[in-house]
Amino acid sequence: ANGGFSICWYEDRDADQMRNVYVQHVNADGSIAFAPNGIQPTVSATTQHFYPVTAYDSVNNKTYVVWSETDGSQNLRGLRVQAIDQQGQKLFGDEGLNLIPLGGLSPMPIKADIVNGDLIALFSSSLNGSAVDSELRAVRINTAGDFVWESDFVSLKNIASASVHEEVADFQSNQALIIWEDDRS
Repeated sequence: ANGGFSICWYEDRDADQMRNVYVQHVNADGSIAFAPNGIQPTVSATTQHFYPVTAYDSVNNKTYVVWSETDGSQNLRGLRVQAIDQQGQKLFGDEGLNLIPLGGLSPMPIKADIVNGDLIALFSSSLNGSAVDSELRAVRINTAGDFVWESDFVSLKNIASASVHEEVADFQSNQALIIWEDDRS
């Protein structure tokens, strides 16, 4: 394993009013693993890509990126993931894996981490279609892109209230501490 870290962001580099996610891995020696200025984890030109989070698997030298995807007008939202090897090859196909299809759930990534070789992503989404009430959820996928947990997604908070200021500690001993503020009474 070469160590280092991954960084991701979104921008409208070509000024076409469509936001795209980019990712870069910086090796422990300070060299970059991917093309200068980062690479896109998806080739989709008809959807917008926002709010990426990344996790680096130092054992298998893979960079994972999870992002919120929207239709062009930002009315429908979904959640995607991509795994990228050290050569910048997309391991989950050109588009990445569709974890949550475009719809009304409005998933927003919060944190991604590697646990025992699997990717765990934490995210918020609307609760029962509410524009205010939110649910906090987690998903775990293996290196092949398959869901690991029996129910695919695990609900961490599903009471009718808005949640904000979510913070997640790094996974330690196969667990994470997740805190948030909400408006329940």
